[in-house]
Parts: sequence; structure tokens; C-alpha cells
Amino acid sequence: IQGQSIFEAPTIYKLANLINHSYKKIEILTENGVLQGEFNLLPIQQWFFNKKVTKPNYFNQAFTISIPEHLKLDDIRYVLDELAQHHDMLRCGFKQGTQGYQQNYDNSSKRMDAIASLDRRELTELDLYSYLSDVQSNFNFEKGPLWCATHLTGYADGFNRLHLAFHHLIIDTVSWRIITESLQQLFNQEKLAYKTSSYRQWVATVANYAKQNSSECLYWQKVISGYKAIDCLNEKPDVSTVSLSLIQTDFLLHQSNQGYNTEINDLLLSALSIALSKTFNTPQNHITMEGHGREIIDEQLDLSQTVGWFTTTYPVVLKAYTNTEKTIIATKEMLRKVPNKGIGYGALKQYGKLNGSLPTISFNYLGQFDNTSQQDKIKAWQILDEESGYQNSSNI
Repeated sequence: IQGQSIFEAPTIYKLANLINHSYKKIEILTENGVLQGEFNLLPIQQWFFNKKVTKPNYFNQAFTISIPEHLKLDDIRYVLDELAQHHDMLRCGFKQGTQGYQQNYDNSSKRMDAIASLDRRELTELDLYSYLSDVQSNFNFEKGPLWCATHLTGYADGFNRLHLAFHHLIIDTVSWRIITESLQQLFNQEKLAYKTSSYRQWVATVANYAKQNSSECLYWQKVISGYKAIDCLNEKPDVSTVSLSLIQTDFLLHQSNQGYNTEINDLLLSALSIALSKTFNTPQNHITMEGHGREIIDEQLDLSQTVGWFTTTYPVVLKAYTNTEKTIIATKEMLRKVPNKGIGYGALKQYGKLNGSLPTISFNYLGQFDNTSQQDKIKAWQILDEESGYQNSSNI
């Protein structure tokens, strides 16, 4: 059973029938052991290197996990080393050659920085922010390190914290859950689940997809035709944040889709389409969509427990109509027509089959995180909505 199967057959009865009628034995391709060797970049990694940003070593993702108080610093060091042995991208480095950058599985310990331990009670909010920003500011994707950990103690809720920061080249937000679950298993002295398909295998699969699906170029050329960058977006940006209440969020996620059989992306993009139309006085606007990128393009690959940066980016055209219902339906239908949720765009562009730039405006729905609010009781092994420091000086 794959994730897509649940959407195709949303009841136990339908799922059982689907299994009975379509069952076939599939051998999942994996690479066992501690991996070594060079391999090519995924399109999203190539996009990063093509940007030629001023501070490419400071483009990170960071998050904080609640952990039991009894865990000692030496135990944490040992478990983090075990984590890197299992999740090979945590030992990955990058090297520039005559044909551009390559990545390399590296068995040395230089990919992770030394772990530190701090007492939270001795730090102000500003002190903590400054420290967590500074500790992830010395990453180097060629020489290492590419990730670090900080052990934080002194919290009144009975749990310590483990702050983890990674260069974005080796991780994405889906990987946060995978890493958290692996850490919990290792600290509980449980054997980690079998390795799923490697990042290297996925890179090769995406490259093969580009070779076999060059006909998609016509679709993407049609989508991007007529795109003109919006000049005002080059001005100094303002940051705006909109928050919904718990009741509004629950309604949006679980009830609002019933009217038109939509997904959350359909509704959010419909709202964006209307907003862009009103802002720029144009009924049609090009944007860049970001997806998680772990699409099923090869049944022999399983990425459910694979750490890495899998994000896909691709252009779409949003059309706003005077009737909101028509806008929602048109947006939904447009998204359903995107081949394999856009995975081909970056692959075809990486191998020289497509030209041009992505639209300036981008949309990224990260999904739902089981974060704990201040009103909830914290439990062990939760990803917390707490300070993680400054994570990006790359101006991307």
C-alpha cells in the first residue's frame, strides 16, 4: 500500500478491493550499509548552486525537539553518530569539479559540528536567539560541517530540548519527522527500521524521468508562455503575517473542502489568485509552486524514511474570475492537470530541455505539523514551535 492508494480508496472496503485486484509483488530498490561515493545533484540542489548567492553556506533549516531530562550529553553524542550512519545524507558533502558541483557520501565525522550543552535559565531570549543563530553560521558544504546539535536544559516543563540545524542541501521539512522518529528509536535502544531507497537512487530516477518524458516540454512551454516579471517585486520587501484561530484552521482543513471536493492547496491558491488579481489588476498571474517532491514515479522506490532535500519547483498559471466558485473549480482542475505534480519541470530544465526562469511569486504549503502550543502539555519527542535562530543569510 502506498500513500496514493488511501486517496484512491478512502474506506477499508475499497482499500481491500484495491489490494485484491491490483496486488503484485514489488521489490523495493535500496542501498544497504554505510554508503560512499560521488553522484549528481537533484534539480533543486542544482537550482541552489545556480543562484550564486553571496552566502551559500548559510542557507539552513533548524528545529527543536523535546527530549527526556535523563538523557546525558554523551548518550546524545553517540546516538547522533548512529543517526548519521543510518541516514547517509547527514554524511554528505559537495565538491566543485569541471562539470559543476557533485555530492559525495563521506564517512568522516567532519560533516557534523561538535555538540554543546547550555542551561536555558542562564540565557535571555536574545542570548538564546544569538547563540542558536551563531552555532549554525559556520557551515561549509565543501569542507564541513553541514549540521549541528545543541542540548538545552533548565526548562520548567520537565523536558530538555535538542536543537538541530542543517544546511538545506541535505534536508527538507519532511525529513524533520523522519529524524525525530529515528532519534526516539535510538534513544529507546530500538533497532531502526530498514533503509528505504537512497537519495542517490532518487537522483538517478529523476534523471531517467527527464530522458523518458521529453514530451512534457510542450506542456511546460505552454504554461510559461506570456510570463512577465512584476517590476514592483524588486523593491524592498515588507513582511506580512496572517494567523487563523484554531476554529478557523480546523474548518479550513476539515470542512471547507466538502463544497467542491477540494484539497487545501486548491482553496489556498484560489485565494492567492483573487488576491493577485486585485493587487496587480490582472486576471491571470504566473507563480512558482513548491512541492515536497517525493512523488511516485517508480514503484520500486520507497522514500518514506529517506532524509534529503526533495523539493520540486514548477510554474503554474492562476486565473481569477468574478465568480469565486468558478475560480475554485478552475484552480482545482488546473492543478489536477499538472503531470506528476510538477516533478518533470526541474528535471527537464536541469538537462537542458527547457529554458527560462521561474515566476518571482512562489507558493509553498508545508502541510500540518503536530506542534505544541503554550496551552498544550508538552510530551517527549515533539517538534516544538520554539526559537531556532536565524537560518538564512543567502537572500533567496
